[in-house]
Amino acid sequence: MTYVSETAGRKDLVLYEMLDKHIAGITLNRPEKLNALNDDVYDQLMEALHRAQEDDFVKVVIFKGAGTSFCTGHDLTAVSSVYQDWVVPPSGEKPSRRPSQRSRLITDRRRMPERWIKIFNFPKAIIAQVHGFVVEGGANLALLCDITMTADDAIFSYKGQRLAAGGASTLMAHLTFQIGYKKAREIILTGRDISGTEAVQIGLANQAFPADKLAEETLKMAREIASNPRDGIVIGKFYSNMVYESLGLNNFNAFSIGHTLATNLRFEPDEYNFHRARRDKGAREAVHKLDEFFEKNKNAKK
Repeated sequence: MTYVSETAGRKDLVLYEMLDKHIAGITLNRPEKLNALNDDVYDQLMEALHRAQEDDFVKVVIFKGAGTSFCTGHDLTAVSSVYQDWVVPPSGEKPSRRPSQRSRLITDRRRMPERWIKIFNFPKAIIAQVHGFVVEGGANLALLCDITMTADDAIFSYKGQRLAAGGASTLMAHLTFQIGYKKAREIILTGRDISGTEAVQIGLANQAFPADKLAEETLKMAREIASNPRDGIVIGKFYSNMVYESLGLNNFNAFSIGHTLATNLRFEPDEYNFHRARRDKGAREAVHKLDEFFEKNKNAKK
């Protein structure tokens, strides 16, 4: 049974359902945008996680995406524009100056880290079931889950880092801990695509299956995990997160500073400025030109 939102008239950007005994499903439901993340999606995701947390019958959550992809990351039409609210005059006139560093830091601290902490510290087992594109913020969502089950032809990437500072605005510590420093730096600095099969090989995912078998195999994994007692699952999750904390890997505040700096770069004349390209050409064209810029430089001969 799928539950609709409790707020009349609100578009259901996240769906909540019971998939099996003790197993809840949370689905990103913005398929026309490849489940790109924005504030409304995050708000509803937090509500769904709270619902699963408060339901003592639920032992495991399967987190997935509707349509052709799991999640393509943060909506690029809004990237870096969230700070503008701080500089709009009360009269509603056009802002006369750029947002201050203090407004950027406060905004970043209030937004992403608090949401990611809730996902990472979710006290029950959570499985990411990913397919299609698993990009940037979407890859981070899967990274924060206990287990990631993937379609073998899924495409993981941190292409969003091409917009910014090569790892300063992502969960670099978590990525490094899970797949190793060298591989993490390669993925971040190149933004290259990684298949679901390769994701398993390097430790970014647990198991890969043909797309038409993914849901079935993920549910099998969830049922096996749900065989554990409720107390055991919750105690084990808290203990595992304590290990992360002892290693200094649970410091999500570092992201706030990194994101603030990475969204306020100075671009040199021979560098690609996504924000200017988005302003002039629109988000879709700006992304295509960014990919072309990287490919051109990769294959350039001196």
